[in-house]
Amino acid sequence: MPRPNIILDDFSSGHISPLLEGRIDSEDFKSGLSECINMFPDPRGPVLGIPGWKHIGEIAEGDYSVLYEFTVSATEAYLFAFSDLKLAIYNATTEAVEIILDTLYTQEDLSGDDGKGTLLWAKVAPNGKAIYFTHNAYTQYKLVVDLEQAIPADKWTWEAVTFTGAPADWADGDFPTVVTFFQGRSWWAGMKKFPNRMYASKSGSANWEDMTTGTTADDGLQFDIDRYGRIVWLAEGKDLLIGTVNSEFVATSEGGVIQPGDIQVNHESSNGSKPVIPDFISRELAYISPDGRKLKTMWYKWLENGWISKDVTYKSEDITFSGIKRLCFARNPNSIAWCLLETEDLVGAYYLRESSEEPAIGWFTTESQMSITSAASIDSLGNSELWAIGRVEVEGVQKLHLMRKAAFELQTPDKVYLDNYKEYTFAEPTTTITGLDYLEGKTVHAVGDRAHMGSYVVQSGSIELRDGAINVVVGLQFRQYIKTLPLRSTREQGQGHQMKRWNGIWVDVEDSYLPLINGKRASERHATTLMDTGEPKLSEFVRATALGWDRKGQIEIEQDLPLELNIKGIYGEAATEQVG
Repeated sequence: MPRPNIILDDFSSGHISPLLEGRIDSEDFKSGLSECINMFPDPRGPVLGIPGWKHIGEIAEGDYSVLYEFTVSATEAYLFAFSDLKLAIYNATTEAVEIILDTLYTQEDLSGDDGKGTLLWAKVAPNGKAIYFTHNAYTQYKLVVDLEQAIPADKWTWEAVTFTGAPADWADGDFPTVVTFFQGRSWWAGMKKFPNRMYASKSGSANWEDMTTGTTADDGLQFDIDRYGRIVWLAEGKDLLIGTVNSEFVATSEGGVIQPGDIQVNHESSNGSKPVIPDFISRELAYISPDGRKLKTMWYKWLENGWISKDVTYKSEDITFSGIKRLCFARNPNSIAWCLLETEDLVGAYYLRESSEEPAIGWFTTESQMSITSAASIDSLGNSELWAIGRVEVEGVQKLHLMRKAAFELQTPDKVYLDNYKEYTFAEPTTTITGLDYLEGKTVHAVGDRAHMGSYVVQSGSIELRDGAINVVVGLQFRQYIKTLPLRSTREQGQGHQMKRWNGIWVDVEDSYLPLINGKRASERHATTLMDTGEPKLSEFVRATALGWDRKGQIEIEQDLPLELNIKGIYGEAATEQVG
């Protein structure tokens, strides 16, 4: 029986499609995984455990809420959490709600389940003094911002937009569904009655709400794109980018500035889009295909003298099969495109394009005991934080919780591997942990002084630890897990089926706790570890043996405890046996 030494030291492609499992010659097979759950495929090769969600507060009871971000500076940002007829504004720095305002949007309006198939669109004005909101069923609203005010009621004002020269088309429950700002104008589109019609305000920040049309250079505009198809997104970049249900367009002008009598709308591609707010990944615009199953990017290529689109999900098409309903991009320290699926699960992809070369892409999935209804990314002190709304059933009632996931990398200290967690620091070892009413009746896990302290059921908003601890974290459990691709070699071709067995495996972990390897955990205590203390983190090779025979020879590595796992490589000796 041949016993080849196998080295797996590159997982940068992350989860790849089962359709690629026969392509043993491809770079994606060499660096891919069959499953990559709550693990981030770093472009340098390793896979890193993704920390959990911190609990911020309860937004409301109900089934659905949607989240938007407003970044003011590197040290100031806000989250807008819309729920049934309410808007809660959170300060991202203090993690406190500043004010709750009344709105006219129901849960059905926010989720797109209103029978109209439209969503609430949000766009920050270039001067940062207002955020505009559009929905097909209602006239446009705006949140007026005065950050100089200390009193929240003076700082935030929710009001209907009062347009001058509003188009007669805007009436009878059919209003624009998308808005953006480009070359000093506000741009509106996406009506049902006039699906390919665009409207632009007069130029200048003082005129964003003046839609009066005319023939002078600063007058408003109104025109139809010559190809039929409802406009589902607008985006401002080098040019004004337009997405419809069946095509992508670019609006330009001969004089460089669009004005009445000088506008050209060029057809760039025929991919089509789903009505999801797009987001920029550096100089590329990311948008979603009409069926929701593909994440595409659109960028300007000088050699082609036009805008080019690429399917980012091509090599991992199964990961977004249920459809994408929301998109956001975290820029630092890891360049991640986060996609919220129709199943209310989050998946992500590392995405980075260096110059004109092919981008580095690595997909991964997440698992949680919560359903995620919305997500948004904010930038804070140079790092991107992901915020989300999670739905949890507590004592038979659906609760909507606001949560945050801090930026992470290998060197980030004190990462937490629990979801919807709270942190506690006491002056002396403590066993009674209170303030857990938001998880009443749930089974939670506790980590005390960096050691796993077991699972508990929350009763009357509290749990009683088996041992006292000073630094305690309590939250919902999740796993970190990878599964390698089938073990294949060119020897198998034409030789029938082979059974495979790993005689021994060495997993190279960094700053990690002992994982399960094919369901088995190595010895949990070292001779140097003091009694009544948790095992320290390891940066070494962890060995597993006697893993048995199977046809695929896949390796599963799992951290089932709320502790860190980072994998740099897998090394081993494999045996094969002919069976037919």
